[in-house]
Amino acid sequence: MPVAADPIINSARNAGNGAIRLDVVVDADAITYKVYRDPTAVPTTEITTLETMPYFDTTGASGTDYFYRVKATNGTGDSGFSNEVHVLQTDTQGRSKLPIQKVDVVASVPVPIA
Repeated sequence: MPVAADPIINSARNAGNGAIRLDVVVDADAITYKVYRDPTAVPTTEITTLETMPYFDTTGASGTDYFYRVKATNGTGDSGFSNEVHVLQTDTQGRSKLPIQKVDVVASVPVPIA
């Protein structure tokens, strides 16, 4: 089995009640996803491993800027990092007013851009 494809975070937003929602294009070869978050660019701190998406981060502090990346994992190993997104965590629902970093992506599945 090949290593899972690098994930694509196609949406990151405040989900209300202090949570940040990450929507990730899933890979059929992935078994789990590792989520990385830091208050600075190029996050390297793994905050959780989960089997399904979306992910709701409820562990951050309101008013804090967070950067996120994700890796997909299977029995062969970890994928590379996803694209990086930047969100200002608030207690209200909606998209961050800070821009999400966009990257050129070649994928075999359509990726809606909100």
